[in-house]
Amino acid sequence: MATQLPTIPNYNEIKPLESINNARIYTYRGKKIAGFELQGFRMICLPQAYEMFLKNVISGLHTVHSKLKRLQIRLVICNVEQA
Repeated sequence: MATQLPTIPNYNEIKPLESINNARIYTYRGKKIAGFELQGFRMICLPQAYEMFLKNVISGLHTVHSKLKRLQIRLVICNVEQA
Protein backbone atom coordinates (compact mmCIF):
# COMPACT_ATOMS: atom_id res chain seq x y z
CA MET A 1 0.00 0.00 0.00
CA ALA A 2 1.40 3.38 -1.03
CA THR A 3 2.06 6.02 1.58
CA GLN A 4 0.09 9.23 1.07
CA LEU A 5 2.43 12.22 1.12
CA PRO A 6 1.19 15.63 2.27
CA THR A 7 0.10 17.97 -0.48
CA ILE A 8 2.41 20.94 -0.74
CA PRO A 9 0.96 24.02 -2.44
CA ASN A 10 2.82 25.47 -5.41
CA TYR A 11 4.04 28.60 -3.63
CA ASN A 12 5.30 30.13 -6.88
CA GLU A 13 1.74 30.44 -8.23
CA ILE A 14 0.20 32.00 -5.12
CA LYS A 15 0.22 35.58 -3.90
CA PRO A 16 3.58 36.72 -2.47
CA LEU A 17 4.62 34.66 0.51
CA GLU A 18 4.64 35.97 4.00
CA SER A 19 7.99 37.31 5.11
CA ILE A 20 10.28 34.53 6.19
CA ASN A 21 12.07 35.73 9.29
CA ASN A 22 12.80 32.32 10.77
CA ALA A 23 15.90 31.48 8.72
CA ARG A 24 18.19 29.07 10.50
CA ILE A 25 21.12 26.79 9.96
CA TYR A 26 20.40 23.06 10.02
CA THR A 27 22.99 20.34 10.46
CA TYR A 28 22.55 17.48 8.01
CA ARG A 29 25.06 14.64 7.74
CA GLY A 30 27.60 16.73 9.60
CA LYS A 31 27.27 19.74 7.26
CA LYS A 32 25.60 23.05 8.00
CA ILE A 33 22.93 24.11 5.50
CA ALA A 34 20.69 27.19 5.41
CA GLY A 35 16.95 26.73 5.62
CA PHE A 36 13.69 27.85 7.14
CA GLU A 37 10.28 26.51 8.03
CA LEU A 38 7.31 27.48 5.90
CA GLN A 39 3.79 26.43 6.88
CA GLY A 40 5.18 23.49 8.83
CA PHE A 41 7.52 22.26 6.07
CA ARG A 42 11.29 22.42 6.47
CA MET A 43 12.82 24.08 3.42
CA ILE A 44 16.54 24.01 2.58
CA CYS A 45 18.69 25.88 0.10
CA LEU A 46 18.90 23.68 -3.02
CA PRO A 47 22.02 25.28 -4.54
CA GLN A 48 23.81 24.84 -1.21
CA ALA A 49 22.59 21.23 -0.88
CA TYR A 50 23.76 20.57 -4.43
CA GLU A 51 27.23 21.94 -3.72
CA MET A 52 27.56 19.91 -0.50
CA PHE A 53 25.95 16.59 -1.34
CA LEU A 54 25.07 16.17 -5.01
CA LYS A 55 27.84 17.82 -7.02
CA ASN A 56 29.99 14.68 -7.21
CA VAL A 57 27.14 12.33 -8.21
CA ILE A 58 24.92 14.46 -10.49
CA SER A 59 26.16 16.19 -13.62
CA GLY A 60 24.55 19.56 -12.96
CA LEU A 61 21.94 21.55 -11.10
CA HIS A 62 19.71 21.41 -14.22
CA THR A 63 19.61 17.61 -13.78
CA VAL A 64 18.44 18.07 -10.19
CA HIS A 65 15.66 20.39 -11.38
CA SER A 66 14.47 17.90 -14.03
CA LYS A 67 14.49 15.00 -11.52
CA LEU A 68 12.53 17.06 -8.99
CA LYS A 69 10.00 17.95 -11.68
CA ARG A 70 9.62 14.28 -12.60
CA LEU A 71 9.05 13.45 -8.91
CA GLN A 72 6.52 16.31 -8.71
CA ILE A 73 8.60 18.12 -6.09
CA ARG A 74 8.08 21.84 -6.41
CA LEU A 75 10.79 24.36 -5.68
CA VAL A 76 10.13 27.59 -3.84
CA ILE A 77 12.07 30.35 -5.52
CA CYS A 78 13.60 32.76 -3.00
CA ASN A 79 13.60 36.47 -3.58
CA VAL A 80 16.68 38.64 -3.11
CA GLU A 81 15.92 39.40 0.55
CA GLN A 82 15.59 35.68 1.37
CA ALA A 83 18.72 34.55 -0.46
